[in-house]
Amino acid sequence: MNNTIKKAAAVFAAAMTILSTSAASAFASTTDIGWEGVTNRVRSKDNTSSVYVYNQSYKDGTVSVYGYKNGYNYSVSSCSGYRSTFKTTNVTIPARSKREVHQFVKEKGYPSVHIYFNTDKTYGVWSSDTAGSYTSAN
Repeated sequence: MNNTIKKAAAVFAAAMTILSTSAASAFASTTDIGWEGVTNRVRSKDNTSSVYVYNQSYKDGTVSVYGYKNGYNYSVSSCSGYRSTFKTTNVTIPARSKREVHQFVKEKGYPSVHIYFNTDKTYGVWSSDTAGSYTSAN
């Protein structure tokens, strides 16, 4: 009987591991999330990749990207130790295009990205970490 309990516990532990891995993947920061119109979103940043934005509307739009921590926004256009500087406010995302927005959120130690979609009558999807390679918006 003791072996049966141990086997059941092992099966249960394995099932929980599989389920927790699946749940984490389902909410990974490379999963696209929709937006519409003038709005803003905060999302965790898992790595140093660019922010991905797909403007699905027929109108050019602009976005502004910030580091986010404890309820405050921080500039992420430059970072000590890096030669690059990126425009991270009012970055144009052309109509019907996929773009990546370079920034230094993780490099500066911020756990989340705060993105503002600044243009009315635009819509699309975005993710805080890029899973591919796209044309740079900035």
